[in-house]
Amino acid sequence: MDRLCSNTLNSWKKSLFFSICMVYYKQKEGETPMTKLQLEKRVAAVKTADAINAIEGAPVSDYAKKLSASWARGELTGEQMKAALLAYHKSIAAKAQSRA
Repeated sequence: MDRLCSNTLNSWKKSLFFSICMVYYKQKEGETPMTKLQLEKRVAAVKTADAINAIEGAPVSDYAKKLSASWARGELTGEQMKAALLAYHKSIAAKAQSRA
């Protein structure tokens, strides 16, 4: 992985994922749907993560925004979102490395 992609991935790990992990409710398989309050907390967590990234100058991809919205609605678990984002960033890094 080249330095730029590595730095981007590290920045993402430190800001976006950390902020999202601060949410108060983690829906697990088989549990009842989220309440309005729980949904609001997740939406607030995503907005906080986006704000932190903006302050740090770390762009958030459209794909990450879509995943975050799905997570906020309870359509994805935190682990599913993390796995999808890591796979996405690794594929970007692999493409960049193959061009070098």
